[in-house]
Order: sequence, then C-alpha cells, then structure tokens
Amino acid sequence: MVEETAEERQEIDPVFKQIVEDAFVGYKALCQTQYEVGRLPRTIDALVTIDDQAEQRKIRAETLFFYFVQNNQLEFKGRNDRLTKKGYHTIRGRMEFLLREGDVSPFDMTVTIISAGRPRAVLTYADELQRPFVALAQTGYYKSEEYPPIYLIVINELPIVPKNYPLLVFAASEQKFREFLEQVITVGEYTYIRYAYEVRPQLTKEALIMAGVASRLSRKDLEFMAEDIGPEIIAVMDTELLLKGMNAEKRQALLSQMLDTANMEELVSKMSPLQRKRLTELVLKMLAADLTTDTEQSSNGKD
Repeated sequence: MVEETAEERQEIDPVFKQIVEDAFVGYKALCQTQYEVGRLPRTIDALVTIDDQAEQRKIRAETLFFYFVQNNQLEFKGRNDRLTKKGYHTIRGRMEFLLREGDVSPFDMTVTIISAGRPRAVLTYADELQRPFVALAQTGYYKSEEYPPIYLIVINELPIVPKNYPLLVFAASEQKFREFLEQVITVGEYTYIRYAYEVRPQLTKEALIMAGVASRLSRKDLEFMAEDIGPEIIAVMDTELLLKGMNAEKRQALLSQMLDTANMEELVSKMSPLQRKRLTELVLKMLAADLTTDTEQSSNGKD
C-alpha cells in the first residue's frame, strides 16, 4: 500500500474541502470543514448541517447526497490515503464524539466515507463486526444499517454523470479520471478542469493539449495554469488552435507585436523549420498585397 505523505495530504485536502463548500453554497446549509470534536483536537473533514426540512429535500433531489438529513459527517480518503481498519475506527470515533458533545441525535445524522478506491479489507472487516456494508441500487454506494447510518461512496465505481462530477475529480483509477476529464471537456464544465489540474496536473495537461480547449478556458484559469506549466505546455501546444480563438483584429495586433520585437533574428532562430516556412509564406503574401496596392495607387494617380 502506498502511504500518503503529509505534503500530498496538504495538497489534495483543500481541493476536497473547496468542492464540498461549493456543492452547498446555493443551499440553506451550514458547511464546516475541519470541524473539531472532543477536548483533544479531532477534526471531521466536513460537517454539513441542514436545519430546514424543505432544503433537505431539495439537496437530496439535486445533489449526489440523496440521503442527507439534519447533520451529516463527511470523511474523505484519497487514492494515496486508503481507508484502513484503523481509519475506519477513527471515523467512528469522531462520530461518537460528535454524538456525545455536539448535542446531535443518531436519528438525525448520517456519516459518509468517500473513498477514491474500493476498500476491500474494510468491507470484509465490517462483515466480521456484523456491521456489513450493503450495496445500494445507486452504483458506487454502500450502506451500513445502524444509527447513525454509515454510507460508503467508492469514487472509482461512480457513473460519469453531472451529479458525480465533484467526486470524480478524485478517482483513483487513471482510466476513470481520463474518461471523466474527456466528458467535462466535451460538455464545457471548465470549473472541474481547474480542480482536476490541482489534483492531477500532468494528466490534465495531456487531456487539455489533446482536446485543444485552452482558448475556451477563462482568463483566470489560463493564468493559473500558465504559471505552473510554463514552457512545458508551450512546447507542445498547437498554436493554430489558440489562434482560432482570436479575431482578425487581435491577430493583427499580435503580428505587430512580433514584428516590433527588439531582436527579430533571435525570434526567428528559435522557430522550427515548419514555422519558418509559414512565416516566409506570410511575409511574401503581405509583400505581394502591398505591391498590388502600390501599383493600383500609381495607376489611379496617372488617370
């Protein structure tokens, strides 16, 4: 088993917490991440509190959490931080602290463990404890019938549909992650591309380059990625795809800036043979156009 370093955990946890906060920003729900329980610091990844029953019904209908009640504990286990027997008991311990010290009823609470991959050892262990996780009709969902009920969501098993996009960002399977990326790129869900880039930058770079969607991303997202990717993506990016997103006026302005470069020779020397050929053709066309214009003006002058 690959152990997750503290640095890796620090990088991926904020993304998960931001996605959870975003998921409930449009509802009358209180979403608290790193929720502390007990006198000694023990933090739940996220606690979502929904006091209004009408809002509970709305969240059940519109989000992937179709079973949420008033108090909902969320725990996240990434692809390099697999759910173990010890981790399972730690989550249950946090649940008990919340019930004891948070004035929460077990009948008004759910616990959700979100796991990037299938935790086979824990599923077997739960059977031995006579607290089995039973597969639900919804693919990728499992439930332990107790109070409060404990739900297990296995991201690798989730269908690639809009409701599941917030979690598919964290899929442990590279194939699943790529399929998810292809779909969000196709339908234009660029917010998830930004999240995907923060979680798996290299795979996301490759997908963006192959799809040629850079010109459709927001300025903010492009600037964020450009700072990190730098010349690496420039070396393989298809310039023609980028130019398609520019109108004639912007292209002319870009050309003017290139021609005004202080050291044009240095600029040309860094071009590939194909780029030089295209530049030569462009310059010849421009010269021919200028020559034609000058000739027509001379003829008109004589008349």
